[in-house]
Amino acid sequence: MKSDSSTLVSVVTTTSNEIEILNQISSTLLEAKLAACIQISGPITSHYVWEGQSQTGTEWQANIKTISLLTPQVVRTIKRLHNYDLPEIITTEVQASHEYSQWVEHQVNS
Repeated sequence: MKSDSSTLVSVVTTTSNEIEILNQISSTLLEAKLAACIQISGPITSHYVWEGQSQTGTEWQANIKTISLLTPQVVRTIKRLHNYDLPEIITTEVQASHEYSQWVEHQVNS
């Protein structure tokens, strides 16, 4: 593994009302080495407006850790496998410890 202190860790967050969908997305991302770690939490209660109507629903949330360079591929994979017409996909670049950043980079590059 090449150590590069400029490697940025990216956290991609998505939600679904079907935990099985998030498990499938997680497995696909890990097998393709597009993510180092995915945490799924929930259930959570989501409140939102969809097509002009207030909605409340039960969902699960996945936080996907990857490197910024791979974020576009992660997003494409989520869109391809997701059960929503318009999935929530929020990407945040984060400052992580040097050691954790190296671990994430190693997982996706091994």
